Amino acid sequence: MINGALIRAARGLLGWSGKTLAQRAQIGTATLQRIEHASYVDRGQYGTIRKIREVLMEEGIRFTDEASGDIGVALTREKAWELQHRDFGQGETGH
Repeated sequence: MINGALIRAARGLLGWSGKTLAQRAQIGTATLQRIEHASYVDRGQYGTIRKIREVLMEEGIRFTDEASGDIGVALTREKAWELQHRDFGQGETGH
């Protein structure tokens, strides 16, 4: 199960604001903020967290789990390459 810290880390890797993630997951910004700052996941939030996880994974985020011995978040190589080249391209064109 992912938690608020992992969600914040995933947003950071993508360069997304909370508002962007909330819009993409079709949830309220205040709901996302509560989840990101909660010390535990409430059972009533499982459906919302599933939406968040799906959106993040569609964007190239991968979550490691306890079964692997690690808990964390990473970008797929493809997404990392895309973000690097997008950012580089914007800098080159002056956008």
